[in-house]
Amino acid sequence: MVPNVMLVPGLAFDLYGGRVGHGKGYYDYYFDKYRDQIAYKIALAYDSQIFDRVPMDTYDKYMDGIATDERKLIFV
Repeated sequence: MVPNVMLVPGLAFDLYGGRVGHGKGYYDYYFDKYRDQIAYKIALAYDSQIFDRVPMDTYDKYMDGIATDERKLIFV
């Protein structure tokens, strides 16, 4: 069973929903494989992990929202 909402870890995020993970692409592969079943990708982070921009490749997936200890960023 694939969840409709995924809580996604990461090292850094940006103000546009960009995410830097651990560099293996496991989450991006999973999101691509189950894109019709996953409705929302939500990251949980500390506010210190949010930057203006993080590097993104063409295969990287953006988050639909980010919740930090100080704010909520919604992109959908």
